[in-house]
Amino acid sequence: MSEGKQEFHIGDVLSVTTGRLCPPNKMKGLMDLLQFLEGEIFLDISAPKVARKHLPNLEEQFPELTEEVLEDKIKELDKRLEKNKDNNETTLEWVEGIAEEYGKEQVEVWRACAE
Repeated sequence: MSEGKQEFHIGDVLSVTTGRLCPPNKMKGLMDLLQFLEGEIFLDISAPKVARKHLPNLEEQFPELTEEVLEDKIKELDKRLEKNKDNNETTLEWVEGIAEEYGKEQVEVWRACAE
């Protein structure tokens, strides 16, 4: 692992930028990403606060993965989730579609410098 950068699944980044827990790694992937960004291990209960703290950094690194840019795709996902009983599979298909459009499943995330 490099000190200031590490690869994560695009679903982990989408979990922060869209506010939806995205497969395939779910909570483990989200926690790995947030603990990397935070530079320390913390309790799961702190995840929402830490995600909000690092959201601007991720939006700067991945402007095409922000909630604003993906608004129509998120609405489409919400409609599919209303109709489908297997939310995990539906969300996984959605993440795979985003990854295909983005061109990769693994993305390199940079840790923001402490000020």
